[in-house]
Amino acid sequence: MDNIALIVGGDHHNGLNLARALGVNGVIVHAFVVCDFRKSFISKSKYIKKTTICKSDSEAFDKILQLYTGLSIKPVIFPYSDSAAFELDSRLNAFKDDFIVPSINGEQGRIAEMMDKQKQYEFAKAHNINIAESASISLVENTGEESCVGYPCILKPIVSANGKKSDISICNDKGSYVKRINELRNLGYTTLLIQEYLKIDYEIDVVVAFLNCDKTIFLANKIIRRWPHAGGTTSFSTTICDSRILKQCESILEHIRNIRYFGLADVEFFLIDGTIYLNEINWRNSGGGHRSFSSGFFYPFWYMQNAVGEENGGVNWKPYENEYAMTEYTDIRNVVKHYISFSEWMKDKRKTKNLALKFKGDMKPCYNFYFYRIIRKIFK
Repeated sequence: MDNIALIVGGDHHNGLNLARALGVNGVIVHAFVVCDFRKSFISKSKYIKKTTICKSDSEAFDKILQLYTGLSIKPVIFPYSDSAAFELDSRLNAFKDDFIVPSINGEQGRIAEMMDKQKQYEFAKAHNINIAESASISLVENTGEESCVGYPCILKPIVSANGKKSDISICNDKGSYVKRINELRNLGYTTLLIQEYLKIDYEIDVVVAFLNCDKTIFLANKIIRRWPHAGGTTSFSTTICDSRILKQCESILEHIRNIRYFGLADVEFFLIDGTIYLNEINWRNSGGGHRSFSSGFFYPFWYMQNAVGEENGGVNWKPYENEYAMTEYTDIRNVVKHYISFSEWMKDKRKTKNLALKFKGDMKPCYNFYFYRIIRKIFK
């Protein structure tokens, strides 16, 4: 494959493992890392041939236009943060002639529109997909007097690219609801999504490639732990091989494919009494893309093969039973905060084959991740 992969996002293991998934399969990767630190730990990966540090997503895409427009072989762009995906889709018309880019039906602004969680709720309702009752609320008009979905309820940014996952909040009663509304208003939020709190059996994270050939390739994981403990991102998980659950996941993914989405995604579900409910759709490469490297799940590469017209190598991939994955540098905090014991954590780590930072033959990013964290602490 002669096409270059251009990956865009923060200095995060998401981009690191995206580069690894492509690089181990022989793809040349150039990274545009958006961060406020002049050093990037993911740039130390042997699978990233060139790194450009940028102060913003806008700057990153400006540089891509300057450096790669007009090449005889189109580069493939991979946004791996919500803000990068939003920026690219908002400027899609400037890129789609000279680059291979993710999109919904090739239309500028459609992905950005579907990042709105209220739009996702309406999408689910229109397609008879199970989802928690939700509503968007204005913090300009709303004084936080009462929840419209009852208690407990969840408050979250209505567009992930314009908010922080750490600001997702569970409110158990009117008092905590009013307090949190005021706190989020003071943080600069003008709108929020309020959502019914569902009592779930467990959460499911699906990592998926939507291909041009009307096919999807996906991996479903049961979330065992998160960090932060409440409302954080997945830190420890295992594969799901139950055909009943996988068929339900596939059915919902089919609805997403039918709106002509082409690209990578991370789709979150809840399982309740054997039935799955949609939580949210993230329209970009998943931070959990490394979770089945040990069984050869390289979905960004398979997507790229499809995008450039090569025969796809992943259509027959099947998940392995009990394949564990851990984001080791966040999951250890569950020990520090006494959610689990150190001995239990070590037992889990020993059975884990897929780690977010450690990767055989490519350990420099792991070492530099911790080194740069220490440097930032010292000179903060």
